[in-house]
Amino acid sequence: PYVSDALMAKPRHSLSEKAEHFLQHELHREISVGRLADHCGTSERSLLRHFRSHLGVTPVAHIQHLRVERAKALLETTHLSFDEIVERCGYSDSASFRKLFKRATAITPGDYRERYRLRPTLSALAWGALLPLLCLGALPLTGGWSLLLLGLYPVLWLRIARRRRRGGAAAGD
Repeated sequence: PYVSDALMAKPRHSLSEKAEHFLQHELHREISVGRLADHCGTSERSLLRHFRSHLGVTPVAHIQHLRVERAKALLETTHLSFDEIVERCGYSDSASFRKLFKRATAITPGDYRERYRLRPTLSALAWGALLPLLCLGALPLTGGWSLLLLGLYPVLWLRIARRRRRGGAAAGD
C-alpha cells in the first residue's frame, strides 16, 4: 500500500526530451547545433554522440526531418504560400528548402500539396447547400442540433468557397 518516494518523484528529463521539447518550440527559428547543445546543458560533441546512438542521425539531420514534417503538415492543411511555409519552418532560403523537401520526399512541394491536401467530401458539399438555408431559418431545427450545425457552418462554408474559387470540385470528390 505504500509507494516509495522514488516512484512518485517526477523523472528527470533526458537529453532527448530536452532537445525534442526545444526543437518543437523553436523550429520556426534558426537553430544551430551549438544553441541546441547549450539549451540541453551539454557539449556539441556529446549531443552529436547522443543523437547518433539514440536516433541514428545527426542533430542537423533530425532538425531537417522535423522541418520537412512541419512543411508537409502545412502543405496539407493550409493555403499558405510556399515562402510563408518556409519561414514557419525556420528557413530563409526557399530554394534550398525546396531541394531539401524534394530530397526527403521525392516529390516537389507543389506536387505534395496537390496530392495530399484536404479536400471537401460530398457530404461537406451537401452540408454547404443545407447550411445557408439553416442560417436563414428556412429549415428550422430545434434543440442542440441547430447550434452544432451552426458551429460547423463557418468551417465547411470556407472550405467550399475556396474550392469553388479554384474551379469546382473534382469528379470523385
